[in-house]
Amino acid sequence: MTDADVQPSAFPADGGEMGALMRTHDWSRSPLGPPDTWPQSLRAGVALMLESKFAMFIAWGPELGFLYNDVYSELMGDKHPDALGRRFDEIWAEIWPDISPIIDKALAGEASYYEDLPLTINRHGRDELTWFTFSYSPLRDDAGAVAGMFCSCHETTGRVLAERRVASEGRRFVEMFEQAPGFMIALSGPEHRVEFVNAAHRRIFGSQDWVGKPIREAFPDVRGQGFFTLLDQVYRTGERYTADAASARFRSPDSDEPTEHFHSFVFEPIRDVRGDVSGILVQGFDVTDAHRAQEALRESEDHYRHAIELDPQTSWTSAPDGQLDRVNRRWFEWTGTTGLGDSWAQGLHLDDRQRTFDVWARSVATGEPYDIEHRVKMLDGTYRWMHSRAFPRRDDQGRIVKWYGSTRDIHDRKVAQDQRRSSEDRERFLLDLSDRLRGAPDPIAAVATSTELLGRQLGVARIAFGEIDMDQRVTRVPRDWTSGPEVTSLAGVVAPFDVADPVLLAEARAGRTAVIDDVDTDERGDPRATAAWRELGVRAMVVVPLIRAGKLRATLNVHAAEPRRWSDAEVELIQAVAERTWDAVERAQAEAALLEETRTLETLNRVGRALAGELDLERLVQMVTDAGVELTGAKFGAYFHNILDETGEQLYLFTLSGAERSDFEKLGRVRATGVFGPTFRNEGVVRSDDILADPRYGQFEPHRGMPKGHLPVRSYLGVPVVSRGGEVLGGLLFGHPEPGRFTERHERLMVGVAAQAAIAIDNARLFQQVQQANETLETRVAERTLELEQAHDALRQSQKMEAVGQLTGGIAHDFNNMLAVVVGSLDLLGRRIGADDPRARRYLEAASDGARRAAQLTQRLLAFARQQPLRPEPIDANKLVAGMSDLLRHSVGPDIQLEADLQPGLWRIHADPNQLENAILNLAVNARDAMPDGGRLTIATRNDGDDQVVITVSDTGVGMPPHVIAKAFDPFFTTKEVGKGTGLGLSQVYGFVQQSGGRIEIGSEPGRGASIEIRLPRYQGVEDGAGAEADAPGLALSAARDVVLVVEDEPAVRQFSTDALTELGYRVLEADGAAAALRQLDAHPDVSLLFTDVVMPEVNGAKLAEEARRRRPDLRVLFTTGYARDAISRDGALDPGVELIGKPFTVEELAAKVRDVLDAPVG
Repeated sequence: MTDADVQPSAFPADGGEMGALMRTHDWSRSPLGPPDTWPQSLRAGVALMLESKFAMFIAWGPELGFLYNDVYSELMGDKHPDALGRRFDEIWAEIWPDISPIIDKALAGEASYYEDLPLTINRHGRDELTWFTFSYSPLRDDAGAVAGMFCSCHETTGRVLAERRVASEGRRFVEMFEQAPGFMIALSGPEHRVEFVNAAHRRIFGSQDWVGKPIREAFPDVRGQGFFTLLDQVYRTGERYTADAASARFRSPDSDEPTEHFHSFVFEPIRDVRGDVSGILVQGFDVTDAHRAQEALRESEDHYRHAIELDPQTSWTSAPDGQLDRVNRRWFEWTGTTGLGDSWAQGLHLDDRQRTFDVWARSVATGEPYDIEHRVKMLDGTYRWMHSRAFPRRDDQGRIVKWYGSTRDIHDRKVAQDQRRSSEDRERFLLDLSDRLRGAPDPIAAVATSTELLGRQLGVARIAFGEIDMDQRVTRVPRDWTSGPEVTSLAGVVAPFDVADPVLLAEARAGRTAVIDDVDTDERGDPRATAAWRELGVRAMVVVPLIRAGKLRATLNVHAAEPRRWSDAEVELIQAVAERTWDAVERAQAEAALLEETRTLETLNRVGRALAGELDLERLVQMVTDAGVELTGAKFGAYFHNILDETGEQLYLFTLSGAERSDFEKLGRVRATGVFGPTFRNEGVVRSDDILADPRYGQFEPHRGMPKGHLPVRSYLGVPVVSRGGEVLGGLLFGHPEPGRFTERHERLMVGVAAQAAIAIDNARLFQQVQQANETLETRVAERTLELEQAHDALRQSQKMEAVGQLTGGIAHDFNNMLAVVVGSLDLLGRRIGADDPRARRYLEAASDGARRAAQLTQRLLAFARQQPLRPEPIDANKLVAGMSDLLRHSVGPDIQLEADLQPGLWRIHADPNQLENAILNLAVNARDAMPDGGRLTIATRNDGDDQVVITVSDTGVGMPPHVIAKAFDPFFTTKEVGKGTGLGLSQVYGFVQQSGGRIEIGSEPGRGASIEIRLPRYQGVEDGAGAEADAPGLALSAARDVVLVVEDEPAVRQFSTDALTELGYRVLEADGAAAALRQLDAHPDVSLLFTDVVMPEVNGAKLAEEARRRRPDLRVLFTTGYARDAISRDGALDPGVELIGKPFTVEELAAKVRDVLDAPVG
């Protein structure tokens, strides 16, 4: 088959270069066959592998056909791309004997993990020894059987070889010390425990068994000779101690008795990376023979002894008072001066001058030998280190007659010692750093370790590790180290390239280390960048770029607060630390990625196996929810069934993970908002890095966002669970309190889990349905038939009541507007007709009485329709009933015995007291009419355990049959004679109770009386204790000629309101709608009160008041309406702060209400 004959496959859809290669590969020669025939389990594994940034491969089927991703292809060398689809044992034949037992374990269902396993492979035409860290895991087919294996791997050859090099260097230093000509011993800790002795030391002291012992235990012979005290002093102070030909008595290896020996040695403190003394290195020579020879010479010839002690390079002599009187020619050759007089002092380095004078003065004063190291200025202007020594010559009486001295050039030795010490310190530091980095658990810990150690070693202000994202062109600083709180930390900073220092960026891209001794004087500096560095407190810096695969991946940045000349050794140390840090970061990232991928696969395999056999719906969905939290790293997760109420907004919480059910239940119903809705309409996955910044968030009432008490959510992920038939079964929702926690990988994982869950849910539901159908078929048929009949009856009743309510509400609105004109006009007319015309007065009173009765009728219609605005307040029902006793006795008459059974400690309720009184009075009057021959009327109160207060009105009257009870609350239904009742009494009570959040129930039988219970919810709030205000006597007039703006679309009502307010002494402006009202308000800033109708065309009164108060915050507002609905009320109760006078109203009522509103405080 040719390439032209190969038909491209649709799978995989993406997956980088390997995904493209798989789509066009000729699979006819592969044991795997074309991708379109692969089982779903293999396709899912391949899709996950191709998207991974970690090296992975899959071997599938009996012949273990081989599939791998882009990262793994880089490890295969010239085996790629021919390896795709071939047998595993053909591709890696050279290591098959090593790995086949591990493969067999994976195919047997057992996962395994190996770290730094050595393998000799041939990938570049030659055998090479490599090391790999990897895991083999079984892969199962759609039936749950092991059909292949999965490998995540990471090549560790570079790290292993680097660690071996470090170990080799350590051994080399030990070998060097072992071969040193002088004796050496290394001591650690305050007890000076012996860690190492070299061959010379063992030969002189016989210290073969000293290692591991404290020096006092290992070398007891010198106890009391001062050496242990000197060791303690050096360890405590950190100051070196040097001795020349010091005497010590001990038993040598060739002597059983202690003998005197002489040694020149130095006690050198050893410091750790923090600069603290951790031990002492003792180096020296056995000078016993030399010392004894010197003593013999001194005894034979004093002058010859002085000649031997003097250094031949430069010799000089001095008078007993310290004045030089002879300096040989070598000094002149060095310095160009004679050395006599002040010229000797002028040649000394300024830093050494005073110290040199002090030591010489002490020797002259005490006669002690003179011994000092100092620097001398040479002819070429440079300074070199010198060692000056001098001894006095005494006469027979011991008086000093001459000083003989020498000065020797030790500069080369001094520099070599400093360099050796610096090199040793550097190697010790890097070894310690490598040890610590090897134990770093994650990349952040590795960065923290290296930056702190390097910062303290160099004594700088800041060390920052910056990760480079070349795609987004930014530098991120995950962690840094600073020398103290006064230094600004850069941790968490994300710096775009366009604000970066162009000099440092150019150097880093070129792979060159940037070394800047002073940002102010650096010729390459950019003024803008220099100012930025100065603002951060940076004067000198070193920036080391880290290049991988030709790309700039990171930088290590060292900042000093003062100008600093960086030495070559310091720059080399920084570069070495940068390389080791990046190696540790890459290793930690690779290990974390490997563990994450392994954990993900294990979770998916575990969930897949469990879902395949689970038929309990709740356990199944809980398992999926828990797995989602584990896979995404969410703080909490939930599964909501897609069960909607009649509003299409309620979702049923089915399972939770990471939270308690009470955390959600206290928040009320869940709505299909702009964030939730798309998931349950199958509009795709919703993933938000920060839900608080998401444009879909906070657009729905009443909370406009998460309600108070909601779990903290910033990162959000919602995935629909869709059945095979396309039905949205529900949604998996996950949250985390931190932003940016969910990625595309999490999204893909949860889409796969949701698909598995949908299949399992379908299966479980089908199984449950079959079981339930078999067990309850006949019962369900009968129950369903009864439910349908009851539902139809309830629906018809609800539709009838709603239709009547809407009709009566509309009628009441229009009727109240007409009554407002009639009642108001009669009221104004009554004020103009005097008492001298009794007939006209009688006619007027009759008309007014009829209008008031008509107004009462409309109020009953509104009460039934639940459209009257209520003024609820906390009520003690016992006090309210007791206060009605006189009214009730007068209403029911003397033939009725009135009794009250009031429970002590009755809970408070929250309702409109006037409407409650009307309801009780209506029930009492109905009870009276049911007892034409007299009887007993009982009003009782009690607390119900359901947090309800029950008010019962019962009588001993004729009672009601069932068909009357069924229609008792219908409007205009009455059993009384024509003209005896309107049929609205019980309808009004029913509407009020429903509007107050309660319910009403009737219990009655013919001939046995009736009992009606009003059940109202218990009041849970706090009472303000305010008492009722006393009625103000007389008509409330305007004394200050306040200006009132009347807004009414009905001309007749507007005219009456204007006339009434004018008569009350107010200045009145009028408008027929919102637009005219706002113009009047802008033109008349002296308007004190806005008196507006609620129901108006285009813009209602509530919207008008809102805009008016926006322009005039101090404006008072009084509403009037015959039918308020929800414009100024919620659930039948007036909104807080809303003032309302219902239509129709009298002039007295209007006067009192306007005065109350104007006199009330604003706010």
